[in-house]
Amino acid sequence: MLALNSDLKRPAEVRIGIVANSARVAFIKTRLVAEGFSNLALFRGRDALLQYLRQHRAEHAPQAGLGQAASWPPAFDLLILSEVLEQAELDQLIPQVSSGQLGGMGLIMVTDADLNAALELQRRYRDLGALDVLSLNGSWQALGSRLLLAAGLVEERRQRHQAVSRYKAEISQRKVLETRLRYQVMHDEITGVGNYKNLEQRLENSTLHARQYGQSNGLIYINLGQFRLVNDIEGHEAGNQVLIRVASALRAELDSETLLARIGADEFAVLLENCSEDQLQQTARRLHAKINAITYIGRDNHYHATASLGLALQTPASAETAQKFFSNAKYACALARKRGRNCIYRFNPDDDGIRMLEQDLKWVQRIRDALAGNQFSLMFQPVLDIKRGQISHSEALLRMRGRDGELVSPAQFIPVAERMGLIQQIDLWVVEHGLDIIGRLHDSYDHISFGLNLSAHAFESGDLLPLVERKLEQHWINPGRIVFEITETAAITSVGATRDLLGRLRAMGCRFALDDFGSGFASFSYLKNFPVDLLKIDGSFIVNLHSDPMDQLLVKSMVEVAHRLNKKVIAEFVETQEVLDMLQGYGVDYAQGYLIGRPTAQMESLLGRRQGGGHVDLLGDDLGDGMLRPLLETGWDSGA
Repeated sequence: MLALNSDLKRPAEVRIGIVANSARVAFIKTRLVAEGFSNLALFRGRDALLQYLRQHRAEHAPQAGLGQAASWPPAFDLLILSEVLEQAELDQLIPQVSSGQLGGMGLIMVTDADLNAALELQRRYRDLGALDVLSLNGSWQALGSRLLLAAGLVEERRQRHQAVSRYKAEISQRKVLETRLRYQVMHDEITGVGNYKNLEQRLENSTLHARQYGQSNGLIYINLGQFRLVNDIEGHEAGNQVLIRVASALRAELDSETLLARIGADEFAVLLENCSEDQLQQTARRLHAKINAITYIGRDNHYHATASLGLALQTPASAETAQKFFSNAKYACALARKRGRNCIYRFNPDDDGIRMLEQDLKWVQRIRDALAGNQFSLMFQPVLDIKRGQISHSEALLRMRGRDGELVSPAQFIPVAERMGLIQQIDLWVVEHGLDIIGRLHDSYDHISFGLNLSAHAFESGDLLPLVERKLEQHWINPGRIVFEITETAAITSVGATRDLLGRLRAMGCRFALDDFGSGFASFSYLKNFPVDLLKIDGSFIVNLHSDPMDQLLVKSMVEVAHRLNKKVIAEFVETQEVLDMLQGYGVDYAQGYLIGRPTAQMESLLGRRQGGGHVDLLGDDLGDGMLRPLLETGWDSGA
């Protein structure tokens, strides 16, 4: 018996099928059994073999078809074919076996030819795919080893084929995943249209084509109206359905070459390459009409879709950058919203509104930098108790530190902050830092009160009340020392929210002053209904008080009404002794202005300078001309 290599199968483990006529089958079987090969199957002719293989395939791979032999285990390791078969049978069997169509078996040919003739047959049959050719008239001494080597070669091929198949499957799966990932990277997952990255790449290409080939491109920036309302009331799933319907409606109006992208929560963009002004306008009108035709029925409400559209045309002469092209369309959309919403606006660089938006964006970055870098500061202006001739309290005034260290007036950045949604952050900064400053004062100044200004948007924030509560508790500040100043316009803007939060802060002990009183159209009505402690007469009524009889009449009326409602009165913009004397005659309680003292950033250090009587000179060198330097001896009256 042959001494087997440990890497090869043993003879009894090799499955062999034999196809020959009756005489040859018996002879070959005898020789193989003598060599230890016992796992044999005998077939007298090609048809018997094919019937067996079909049955084997049906049992092991019922779903497989012709050419899918690798999907089921082969019936044999080796298949021995005798040359005594008809040539037609051999011509059909050999290619089928060697190509793997019948299950990935190794092919062995046996022949009656002598050894010399067998060499020629080996070249012929091996060209057809046979692993080996054996001569029945030659020596069979090496039969066992040759069959085992052939079986080992078949097993190696099978393993290599399985490895290649697994590799191909992995590569195929990886390509599918990569394709899916590339799609996800460039498309919106909710609507299936392009996303901002997709648009960004196409804008770069279209800008390049505008420069190189002289084509014009159009961009439509779409902002859906009241989309957040649907999200908030009906839920995000309802919002997603609206987005899908909008995307489908827009896609139906565009050809396959036009890019539609969702670039924000409620924003889409349409890029029209090689587009004229007329095509841009016509497309925008069609899309606008399509959006306006969309309705959505919620649980209790019926919604109609609206949209503001901003248009920009990129010409070869104006093809600066892709970002500039995008910004132009975005500016135009913002102006369309500002001009009434649900309309179309074409970008015009000479439009005053566009210039204002560009300036706003520059200020936005400065404001964000100031918030992040703590470049805001508070200055303090004293308020005089007219009857007592003493400083009653100090109002905190916000300033921004400019790039060169100069102080920037809030008149320059507050309107921008209100338009661009940053005002609430500024309100919270003022409250937090103002209360921190007050909390650091010495206990001997607990009677000092401070005014902190709030915008209309402060009352829309859920962070204001917790911040005030936290800071008052942190610094052990008496809430009665805090006077929040709100403008009459702010009170009118959001009556319900303002009254609610104002009432809750007053319940804590904080006080309120109605600033710029008289500048609105319903001042006395709001004074009657809003629970404020003081009113500050707008400075426009004070600056010309000495020479304008109408201002004198109005100021007297305001003072009389306020006092009848048990509210104290502060006059702003007091700059001359003559005006101060008139205000005293009218019964005005407090005065504030350059005559009393200019705003100063040195409030903390000034309060830290003790004077002989244990009080502090708050005004210092900023005291207005013609005034004595009153000391901080008393706080607010108990009834203020």
